[in-house]
Amino acid sequence: MKIGHDLSEEEIFSRVKEFWDLSGKFPLPRFELRCPICNASDDDIILREITFTVRRAGGIPYRANVSFKCTRCSFTWVHGVPITHEMAKAHGLDKGYARGYNWREIRKEAER
Repeated sequence: MKIGHDLSEEEIFSRVKEFWDLSGKFPLPRFELRCPICNASDDDIILREITFTVRRAGGIPYRANVSFKCTRCSFTWVHGVPITHEMAKAHGLDKGYARGYNWREIRKEAER
């Protein structure tokens, strides 16, 4: 098994793109979401917020923390998703900013 820092950028994005769609403004899961507590299905899971950040410690510097919530049991969890420079730039991360979007803002952007 390789540890994350042993992987090349190409290998990391190859794996990320298997599970996440990075083609739009926001990273969206390609997999069915299931609550790890009550096993609720995709229909009971909501996207709560996405926070874009810059990581200074090496590896892929740009990340999106994608938060989900189960509407059945109220459990919340976060996926840390490496994102491309292009997606980071679209959210101001190339200038060193962190940027967060709540579900209303994400829905509004998705409807455009």
